[in-house]
Amino acid sequence: MHIEVNGTALIRALTTGNEREIEADELAWEEHIEERAMGAEATYAARFDFEDGHVAWEVTEYPVGAFNSKHTHEVRVKLVRDFQISLVHDEDD
Repeated sequence: MHIEVNGTALIRALTTGNEREIEADELAWEEHIEERAMGAEATYAARFDFEDGHVAWEVTEYPVGAFNSKHTHEVRVKLVRDFQISLVHDEDD
């Protein structure tokens, strides 16, 4: 599986009110695999820094091959509009 991100996110700095659109290709996703009771858990994470804050996304599949969760974490910014984020099966899955 791999992560697929579509659309444009919009964030607003809480201290200044400045806004910034983020294109999907501006994010660098990291993948981490960890063994758990029902097999491997894959975590995909990305972060975007803006002014004095940031927004972070985390998507997990557990067991691998099954979507588990999606979380966003905002620090001194407000996520006004989010991306469409999904996990897509590869041909060899």
